[in-house]
Amino acid sequence: MKKTTLKDIFVIIVIYKEEYFLTKSYVSLLKSYLNFNNQSRLDICIYDNSPEPTNKSKNELNIKVHYIHNPLNPGVGKAYNEGVLLAKKLDKKYILLLDQDSQLKNDFLQKMIFEINKQPQLNIFAPIVISKITGEVLSPKEYNYNFFNSKKIDFNLNIKEIATKKYSIINSGMIIKVNLFNQVGGYNENILLDFSDHEFISRLSKFIEKISLLDTKIIHELSCQVNTTLSSRLFRYKTYLIGGKEFSKTINKRFSFYLVSFARGVKLSIKNKSFYYISIWFKQMVCNLLRKN
Repeated sequence: MKKTTLKDIFVIIVIYKEEYFLTKSYVSLLKSYLNFNNQSRLDICIYDNSPEPTNKSKNELNIKVHYIHNPLNPGVGKAYNEGVLLAKKLDKKYILLLDQDSQLKNDFLQKMIFEINKQPQLNIFAPIVISKITGEVLSPKEYNYNFFNSKKIDFNLNIKEIATKKYSIINSGMIIKVNLFNQVGGYNENILLDFSDHEFISRLSKFIEKISLLDTKIIHELSCQVNTTLSSRLFRYKTYLIGGKEFSKTINKRFSFYLVSFARGVKLSIKNKSFYYISIWFKQMVCNLLRKN
């Protein structure tokens, strides 16, 4: 069997209002590439959701950047789906998904290629993702599909793989075969950000039982943990509601999400001293439901 190399990988980085070559993901990816002895060509898709294009061509070494600008900011699902279409045209075997605020270790690409060649029968891989702000493990987690607290994994047990029926992973750092991605049906483009990963994994669990864990970590900065303006926090809560509604349809847990999302709106209202959160909840969850009926 022919071994997988970097030529077989297509990296998709979704960015917003930041030049791609300044993002944590691209900078750390480049360092990992330089640290990799087998420096074959690497193709990277930059999907820019910014209102104005931020592209300044900066092709380096044997790296080819494919830049796509979409000022409509349709979310990560659309970006990943379009990126995979390009990967298929370029005859790539795997895609690597990255958020702009993910920092890879220098050994990431090396360990990724090693693990793929070690277990070529597997179709999906993921690193351990750590929060830059809190230091907690963000991914993988035992996901509670009733929308209440997800459980942490005890990584002291030296876990090498996780079951897709029980655990979920976040988008950033996911490595998946193009064929499997298409078999699952790609990402739900109605989900802009929150729950896009869990909804995808819940559908993927019907095709694949296990996800292999890489022996490396990613430091990730969640946008919801960064200090932002009230308007941006309100918009994030709205996308959370939109994504949660779509996800709850997939797993048939709509009532659970109504309860949890309302409690979250109340908590955010108190924290930010703004009742706009409750107003958004009623518009998204109650008014939309009444209109459908």
